[in-house]
Amino acid sequence: MSHNSRCAFFNPHHIKGESCTKNSEGVQSHIIDMFTFHVDKTFFVAPYLAINHWTLIIICPSTERGYIIDSINREKDQHSYLLTSIIDEAFGFPFLWEMVKCKQQKNDWECSFMIIKHMHEFVNSIQHDFPIKLWNEKGFLPQKEIDKLILDLVPQFISMVFPTGQMLSYFVFRISFEF
Repeated sequence: MSHNSRCAFFNPHHIKGESCTKNSEGVQSHIIDMFTFHVDKTFFVAPYLAINHWTLIIICPSTERGYIIDSINREKDQHSYLLTSIIDEAFGFPFLWEMVKCKQQKNDWECSFMIIKHMHEFVNSIQHDFPIKLWNEKGFLPQKEIDKLILDLVPQFISMVFPTGQMLSYFVFRISFEF
């Protein structure tokens, strides 16, 4: 993550679609707790899982704007996501929601890779020129780009989780490369 990151992350488990349906007060409480704890942050990144699909939601409370990055964006708007209304309720005002143009997935299994791609790009690049710089992408994400994403990020992830485990990094990297 960028050393001068202006991002905080919501816990995906606390904001998932099922939690929004069954425990909206708990979801609101998590949102408020995260905002209170991270008052120095500008952006709040919400990896949102609902109905077996991952969507990235980014909010900027200081500008009262929210951005929805969905790799299956077929005629959707902010009302298609229960989390957006809970965010509005938690903050006590309606955010202005924007559907961001991003690459779309070809099949029904790529959403987890797409959300990782979007979080990585946002935290490492886009946040620094946001909202001037957005994705504004068209088309589908090719398999070779998903493969490249995995090969680029797995070693970084392993080195962060196991900083002194050089052999473990090599072993896990070899296994992931062979699949």
